[in-house]
Amino acid sequence: YEDEPTTFEITKSDLTIGEELPGAKLKVSDPEGNVVDEWTSGSTPHIIKELEVGKKYTLTETIPADGYAIAESITFVVENTADIQKVEMQDDTTKILISKVDMTDGSSEVKGAKLYILNENQEVMESWTSGDQPHYVEKLPIGTYTLLEETAPKGYIVANKVTFEVKDTGDVQGAKMEDEQAMGKVILNKTDKDTKKPMKGVEFALCDSKGKVLETLVTDSAGHAESKNYPIATFKNGQYKKAITYILKETKTLDGYQLDETEHKIHFEYVNDSTPVIEYTLDLTNEKAPEKDTPETSENQGASTPVSHGSDATSVSNSPKTGDNTNIAIFVLALAVSAGCLGTVVAVKRKRK
Repeated sequence: YEDEPTTFEITKSDLTIGEELPGAKLKVSDPEGNVVDEWTSGSTPHIIKELEVGKKYTLTETIPADGYAIAESITFVVENTADIQKVEMQDDTTKILISKVDMTDGSSEVKGAKLYILNENQEVMESWTSGDQPHYVEKLPIGTYTLLEETAPKGYIVANKVTFEVKDTGDVQGAKMEDEQAMGKVILNKTDKDTKKPMKGVEFALCDSKGKVLETLVTDSAGHAESKNYPIATFKNGQYKKAITYILKETKTLDGYQLDETEHKIHFEYVNDSTPVIEYTLDLTNEKAPEKDTPETSENQGASTPVSHGSDATSVSNSPKTGDNTNIAIFVLALAVSAGCLGTVVAVKRKRK
């Protein structure tokens, strides 16, 4: 009689599809921890002969195939049989969900962003355009990666790169990149219309489209004022929808100047994905108020106080002037004429008699 050796067929397979998985490094150890055999999996099962009957051995994966997580070790006992005994170890793939979200709410998926993943050797491992759901990636080898945004959709700014790690697990992992919305800022410069000199202390109200005051702007010594940053548009489900309208109006000017009651409607036009703040500049002027004449009243009529009409105006008075005999001579002449006329009338009457 001849003794036949024990034979083990060890299979390393993909958990998802059940096919043989090449590239994994494996070993079999005895109860004392001595390595009995080690190999790299290929396209066919690995054969081990002459393992001792009744002994307990351990199959261990030391390095998984690229894109897979290390499987748990398997312990098996050698039976007393010449038949082929089988052991199968299955590897699960790595899985990761990559979200491209709006920074404002942290949850809305931003559609239309062009993204790609680089490994540590700066090789592109995956590229895609974001949609309304997180992007699912399988079989990234365990290690560190960089998520980059090539272009952002309308209304958004290209995000900073994100570094993430693919860990040794078959569980679903996650990575997230946030896109910031472009913002708008109002810049105004206020000057005298004629002299072009800056006007300090002029006040403006920046309002929303319904007239609610969002901010009060006051010009400085250079006639300059800047607003805070405000959203340029409304967004829905990670997409640009409609530009927001703002209203700027002057509420207080300097003494001696006319208040400019013009309402300036402001729309911030999106520039590109590398311009985080869009500046809307207004160069505004004020005219001086016209000088008012002093109205003549019953109290000052006949008074000797002159009424001024500017620097070149002359004084006007209704009081009698002294040192001038023109009015008295006229009065005496009028009396003489009246007396002469009266004498003529008397003479005529006497003749008739």
